[in-house]
Order: sequence, then C-alpha cells, then structure tokens
Amino acid sequence: MERAGFWASERSLSVLAGVVVVSTFVIAPLTPPVGIGNGLLTLTYLALLGSGIAAVSRRGPAIYLISALALVSFVARTATFFVPGDVSEVGRKLSGAMFALLLAAVIFERIFRAGHVTVHRISGAVAAYLLIGLVFAYLYDAIEILIPGSFHYATTALRDVALADPMAYFSFTTLTTVGYGDITPQTPITQSLANLEALIGQLFPTILIARLVALELLPRPDTKE
Repeated sequence: MERAGFWASERSLSVLAGVVVVSTFVIAPLTPPVGIGNGLLTLTYLALLGSGIAAVSRRGPAIYLISALALVSFVARTATFFVPGDVSEVGRKLSGAMFALLLAAVIFERIFRAGHVTVHRISGAVAAYLLIGLVFAYLYDAIEILIPGSFHYATTALRDVALADPMAYFSFTTLTTVGYGDITPQTPITQSLANLEALIGQLFPTILIARLVALELLPRPDTKE
C-alpha cells in the first residue's frame, strides 16, 4: 500500500525527473553504445520507461496507452540488437518519441491540475521539459536516418563521436535557444522542427511560471475558516 501511495503521489514526479536527468546527461553521453555499454543503455532506458509508467499509474485510461507505447518502444529497441538496420532504428526512434510525448502530456496534466505548488510539481515540470527535448532528438535521429545529410556538422569528429548522441546535443541546444552553430539543419523539415522546438523552448517557461503562480495564489481548500 505504501509503495502504491508513493507512486500515486507527486513524489513520483521527482523520481522521474531524477531518472531522466541521470539517463540523459550522465549515462547516455558517457556510455559507449557497444558491448556491455549497449546492455547498460538498454537497462537505463527500461528504468526510464518504468519510472514513467509508475509516475502516471493513477491517471486513468492514459496509463494503458502509455504502457502500450512503453512496451512497443522497448520491443523496438531490443529488435535493433537482433535485426540491425535503418528500419529497426527508425522504429526505435519514432516509438521513443511517441512515448516521451505522451508521457510529457500526462505530466503537464498533473502539474497544472488544481492544487498548490510543491517541489515535486517543479521537478515534474523539469522532467516534462527534458522529455520535450528527447522527443525532438528522436525525431531528428529518425529523419537523419531516412534522409542522410539533413544536418550539417562543422567537424567530422562531432558527427562520428561514439560516446554521445549528436542529435540529443543539438536538440537541447535548440530547445534552450543556445545555438552554437556546430550542427545546423539543412532540409525544410528539419529547419521547421528546429524552429518549432526553439519556439516551445521559449514559451514553456513563460506559460509554466504563469500557471504555477496562478495555482499558488488560489485559496487553499484545507484552510479552516
């Protein structure tokens, strides 16, 4: 009962945020995607899927769709080990993007529902923001596989680096509108996606802060007259 209560509470958002941060900015960039590294990356992704499902375990019908997408995403990722190739890689990227997008949407619903602001809601907002970056990273990867040359790399070393995902790097620099210029979109679809991501990156903090302030100013329902 205690375990179920934990995952049904807002504390689960903080756990999810921690898993997303560690997997995206620590394990993924520092783990070579070969041999044992592949296994570690798969376990890390499984932890991300599991924490995402657990964090929305009490969200009604959404849990079934998220669970189904998580299963599809994990199967697609596993398939790349047994059937390597562009088709399996694109399937892995697109299924990962759909899962991250739906999870971010459900987290938004939890953050913006009636109630006062807590540190766990703020952690959930961080998780949702990072998930948006992952959605675009998966999409950029899929497009680059389908249409090679969709991105221009300033150096071949950046393109061939083995310990990091250049598209994840590009996605987060675009989301935060840093834009170093070492990776640039070259096709209309990638340019359009980059513009959309940059726009979301600008609007997200503004909308989030406005909503959280509004929630905090609401009268507390448990306040005794």
